[in-house]
Amino acid sequence: MTEINLVDVRERIALGVALDHHQRDWLLDMLRVPPGVSLEDWGSARAQESIGRAKAFHPLLAGLDPSVQGAILADLLATFILGHANEIRGDILESHLNVVIDLIKLGTQQ
Repeated sequence: MTEINLVDVRERIALGVALDHHQRDWLLDMLRVPPGVSLEDWGSARAQESIGRAKAFHPLLAGLDPSVQGAILADLLATFILGHANEIRGDILESHLNVVIDLIKLGTQQ
């Protein structure tokens, strides 16, 4: 069996290519989706939670010097990456940066 990694799975999802059952099981396990919960329902709930928490966090950064904001975000990102298994940290970082790039693009379109 070929090795599964987050970047390949993300690219398949972005292209609208269905995941095979090995990739889907791997993704569900990696994301710690509770048994019996669909990936779609879990993802929707996490997205709503993330948006709410991000909005609550914005006032904490407002008015701070950009270098201080950057240092805070770098520390949070490092903590986030360290919370993952060593063998997938590079994939997680790459995926996270791609999401940030996508969010920047969305922000410039509004």
